[in-house]
Amino acid sequence: MELDEYIVIEEPLSDVYTSFKDFKNFHWRHDLKNVEKLDQKHYIEYSRKNYPTFYTVSKKKKDVFYELELTNNWLEGKISYDFEKVELSTKVHIHLVVSFVDSKPVFISKRRLKYYFKKYISDIQNMGK
Repeated sequence: MELDEYIVIEEPLSDVYTSFKDFKNFHWRHDLKNVEKLDQKHYIEYSRKNYPTFYTVSKKKKDVFYELELTNNWLEGKISYDFEKVELSTKVHIHLVVSFVDSKPVFISKRRLKYYFKKYISDIQNMGK
């Protein structure tokens, strides 16, 4: 399953890029209880219900591109962010590609994933507010 979103954030590109890879400042995310940084490339996000998702930074280019591999009991895949300076703002293309690994029917998983993706996009748009 693939999901794409383009958003514009009214912040300078370097600040936006830094926010996406900041493991300590995750409080703008409605769904997270904690983030545990394991090393420079690996971290774990814990949902409000303490459900872990494991991330590995697979590619990055400062202020241009950031890609993560992700896995949990429900899905596995990649999420990437392309950053572009647009005057005093930053345009971000978010691309998620995942496959489901649990036994739930795929249509339920797809609907749930779309819901969480929309909430995540909303969190991003409100991160600095």
